[in-house]
Amino acid sequence: MTSPQRAPRVCRICKAKKKACGKELPTCSYCFKRGFDCVYENESDTPPISDNVAEVFKPWSLTLFPMSISDTTLDRTMAYHLHYLYKVVGQSPLQAGKRFLDNFQRWLPVIAPRRLDEHIELSKRGLVGADVSILLLSICLVTLRSGGDLADPLVHHAAVHTTVRTLYAQVQAMMHASTSLVQAGIILSAYEYASGQIDSAFISIAVCIRMAQVVGVDTAYNRLDAVQEETRLQATSEWNLWWSIIVLERFILLEYSDAGRRAPMAVCPNSDVPLPSDTESNGEYIPTYCTMSSSTIQTSSGLSSFGRQAQAIYLLDRCLNETNQSEQGDSESQLLKLQQLDKDLQQRLSVFMTQTPHEPGLRCGTIATVIRSLYILHKEILSRAGSLPVDVDRERWVRSSEAALETITKIMTDVAKHHLEYISRSGVDCLAFCCACNLRVAIKHIEDRCKHGFVCKSLLGGLGYLKALETVFNRRWKFNP
Repeated sequence: MTSPQRAPRVCRICKAKKKACGKELPTCSYCFKRGFDCVYENESDTPPISDNVAEVFKPWSLTLFPMSISDTTLDRTMAYHLHYLYKVVGQSPLQAGKRFLDNFQRWLPVIAPRRLDEHIELSKRGLVGADVSILLLSICLVTLRSGGDLADPLVHHAAVHTTVRTLYAQVQAMMHASTSLVQAGIILSAYEYASGQIDSAFISIAVCIRMAQVVGVDTAYNRLDAVQEETRLQATSEWNLWWSIIVLERFILLEYSDAGRRAPMAVCPNSDVPLPSDTESNGEYIPTYCTMSSSTIQTSSGLSSFGRQAQAIYLLDRCLNETNQSEQGDSESQLLKLQQLDKDLQQRLSVFMTQTPHEPGLRCGTIATVIRSLYILHKEILSRAGSLPVDVDRERWVRSSEAALETITKIMTDVAKHHLEYISRSGVDCLAFCCACNLRVAIKHIEDRCKHGFVCKSLLGGLGYLKALETVFNRRWKFNP
């Protein structure tokens, strides 16, 4: 038998993807198995941009839209990309929507479940606008899982992210801002935050905030008491969306600029404005009309889970404001003021850990926010205690804050142990995206204490749980292209 004829050089696909090409003619085995257009080139060939390789990578290498395009054409084009991407990654919008509602939505309720179901149903018939297609594409991105959905390197998470972000920018440039584009924007920003792309997340959330303000999402609370029920429900959903932006921006800023923190663009409303509500009825969010000023620690039984998250954000802002203030008055009076804030934070933490529903995911963001506030607060107290006059009891302040830091770090190790057990049954996607930031802070605290000669067996034992959970989280979200 004669050996099969082979090409003198590898094909363009294998060369681009750095695969071992079999050089079979007319098609190598790698391209044949994947249905790619196998093209061999001569030594003198210089492939143009518009050759077959560009077609193979479509839609990853997108052709720019024409200078002018009708709304109908834009909608149809985006519908094509929506169905193409879902087909390529091997999941359906229905599957992605369920994953989204079961996981991401528990931390940031950006869309009413019934509305998402309607979008998915209409998308099957190609009846959604370009902005809704972008929303469903962003949900596809944030629900993709390694190994199963993305077995083919051609559709690596980085490629999917680049595609969705590019389409998002193009649609944003061609149509007016809309609620769906705002929802897509916050999901994209959250994905970038979780995957460690903090600069990109910082930019994305800023664009998202401005779009939300153009649409009027930031003033949706004015319609919470509307006569028409549909208007009230829509306002509640939009108010949740605005608060989701507020929450996410805070966590991005904590990562983006730890020293000399920037002021947030999305400002918390006045304390007499109703808090958000993820209390659900028939797939819609219903308002609770509970405000920050009325929801005291003792009387907050009617407050929703996301309403508690909003409470925690108010406390975080207060913590950042008071720790960032320029020194006014003597150091001891400043410390006494911070001590009162510590008392308020610990009271709220106790309430959140005991009263908040124990359903998975509903209290993670709330507790994480308060714990991060306590870390910030006591680091500041330790810093200021060092500048106290000699005749003042420095050690009392130092011992108190060090004890507080040990306590919240032990809480973090308990949380890590619980989460490791839970995700072994339910998967890592159930973790709120803000989980990793406190893990890093807790790990650093223990390691710093060890460097200074302090050894606590319980904390050292917990360090393993913290690092194990951080590894699991990073393996899920931080991909190397």
